[in-house]
Amino acid sequence: MKLSSKLTKLLAIILPILVLVSCIDEDDNGNVIEGNNSIVNYFQKNEDYSLFLEAITKVGLAGTLDGNSGTYTIFAPNNEAMNAYLQANEYSSIDDVPEDKLYELVTYHILESLNKKENFVTGYFKTLATTMINDSTEVNLSLYVNSENDTVEFNGSTSIVNPDIETDNGIMQQVSSVLDLPTMKTFLDADVNLHPFYEALNTTGLATDFNTYISGNNNPKLLFVPNATAMQTYYEDEGVTDASELPADKLDNMLRYNFVKKGALSSTFVNQYKPTLGSETFSGENYPLSVYISTNLGLMLNGTSRVVIPDIVTINGIIDVTDTFLSLPTLTDFVSSDNDLTTLLAAYSREDQAGELYLERLSEEIGSTDTPYTLFAPTNEAYANVLLELFPTQDASIDTIPTSQMTHILNLHLVNNQNLRINDISQGNILTEGGNITVNANGTLSDEQERTSTFIKNNIQATNGVMHTIDTVLLP
Repeated sequence: MKLSSKLTKLLAIILPILVLVSCIDEDDNGNVIEGNNSIVNYFQKNEDYSLFLEAITKVGLAGTLDGNSGTYTIFAPNNEAMNAYLQANEYSSIDDVPEDKLYELVTYHILESLNKKENFVTGYFKTLATTMINDSTEVNLSLYVNSENDTVEFNGSTSIVNPDIETDNGIMQQVSSVLDLPTMKTFLDADVNLHPFYEALNTTGLATDFNTYISGNNNPKLLFVPNATAMQTYYEDEGVTDASELPADKLDNMLRYNFVKKGALSSTFVNQYKPTLGSETFSGENYPLSVYISTNLGLMLNGTSRVVIPDIVTINGIIDVTDTFLSLPTLTDFVSSDNDLTTLLAAYSREDQAGELYLERLSEEIGSTDTPYTLFAPTNEAYANVLLELFPTQDASIDTIPTSQMTHILNLHLVNNQNLRINDISQGNILTEGGNITVNANGTLSDEQERTSTFIKNNIQATNGVMHTIDTVLLP
């Protein structure tokens, strides 16, 4: 009995080893092949993926996807799906697809992380495909996943039909169709959270053809898209049910105001102004409206709108999702949000300056008595320096300046009924509310004491005027 028991235990140990050894493949010379089920091996063994394998091979990625280990997720279209793509794009074969486009297409079907079907959550993923957003910056294209239903969908057009095919170096998800490279329109159409803004872009009667902005493969741009909650809140505040009830000209300009002319990643932002595709409407020149981007407390726009989902990358730009529909800006919006103008804001907000109505006037719509305004806005550093100059022996603040002097200083930096952009400012005198200031031959400003101020940021355009920040406070 004891001998029989020992033999049973020994066989229990040896048999699994023999099975394992018998499963190890060898080549013709007897060398051990450690794995033969890579992604490429799988495609080679399954003729139904021959076209996708042909594309992988043509762009030089067969070696990358042929290994014993890895964490790739491959979205694999079969031959039927590949043929449908080729036919839709008027290609007779894989060889007709331009190699650079084919490379982008193949890499758009690859993630660097392992993702089983059950692990996909609704949101945006980075693929291996890249695009240039400017002359020097290349970033990964995004992929939108919707897992709200039992069928996991990608970009609103493709779904998993055969999930979780495991290989030595990753996992494959057979998909129902080829994933085309995404434009802004792709995600605006696919992501239900962005639908209300997309519907607004398609409102009947708008002067701008926004579909050319969001679907064309033109210069990459940046688009701020308010989420569904933000759009609903805006409609409620305006007392309407949807965009069709808003004045078409105002809506058109507001929608254009959400487009920034040049694309950029959120990580590259500093406190800065950027020109948008929105424009002022009073000069006849359609100067681009500015948007102020602040990075001090997250990513904020004009001090009121927060970026909640940054850097959704497409082939024609970047989408940043916001929690507020951006209003067209007034000068007050810029003074109130600019981190370099907090001292100026404090001066305007002093109780003894309330009668001057600075912030109220700088928020007036165009057409009121004194609009448009030109504002020369001294920075915080400029005010700190003038306080040292005026009160060298005491620890002074903006509240230390006497009432009448404060009013004179603020008036000296404000021009009525003119939108003086930097190219409009020529040598000579400018009449402000507080008297004359001088434009020097070198483009600087001087007060009557011949104190000189240099421009820092120019042409910050609002709907009711223009602002320039300056490095020195001008004194009466």
